Formats: sequence, C-alpha cells, structure tokens
Amino acid sequence: MLFRDTPTFSPFFSLATAACCGFLFFLSAQSTLPLPQYFLWQDKLEHIAAYFVLGFLARKAAPSAPFWMILLFVSLYGLSDEFHQYFVPGRDCSLLDFAADVSGGTIALIFHRYLLRGKKVENTEKRGAF
Repeated sequence: MLFRDTPTFSPFFSLATAACCGFLFFLSAQSTLPLPQYFLWQDKLEHIAAYFVLGFLARKAAPSAPFWMILLFVSLYGLSDEFHQYFVPGRDCSLLDFAADVSGGTIALIFHRYLLRGKKVENTEKRGAF
C-alpha cells in the first residue's frame, strides 16, 4: 500500500481558513467599503485576491484533499457570499463577482500545485531518490 507523505489535515491552516471566511463574511455584511476606486474593474481584482488567499489557505489546511474538492469549497463559499450580499443594503449579488471568486481560488490552487511540485522535486533530489 502506498502512503502519502503529506498530512491530511492542518489545524493551524484550518483556523486560518475559518478566520479568512469570517473576515470575508464581515466585509460582505458592510453596506459600503472604504476602498478608493482607481479603475473600473478594481472590485473584480479585489475578489480575485481575496479568494486567492482563501483557496491557498484551504489547500494548506487539507493538503491531501483533491483539487476539485478545494475548488468546490471555494466556489460554494463564493456563491454563499454573493447570496449573502443580496440581502445587504447597498450591495448586490453579481455573477461577475462570483466568477472572480472562483477564478481567484483556481489561480491559488494552480499556484500551490506548481509551488509544491517544485519543492517535492528539490527534496527528492537532495535525498538522491527520483
């Protein structure tokens, strides 16, 4: 039987993921955000950045979970975030924001996969194994 050398669960990153979810919920509950708008699509980049962090933390929290499962978590959280904003005065539910959320999570998972793959190659080469 083959065993993975990665842990199945990280308590620290699980707490960090939960804290990130809480912070995103807090931001979504605000009628307005005090961020200056410098260009037209800035809010989409902010969504991408926020969900990049969430996706990266979720991947670190569950490193042995399949890619699709982490992406499903980030996507469902983004969907619930947009649904939540529907009920907040001054905010709206946006399909483009949801797409930015999913994009940010996807970019984080791809980034993590290639970052992790590079570290594994380095570690196995140092031990002399392939």
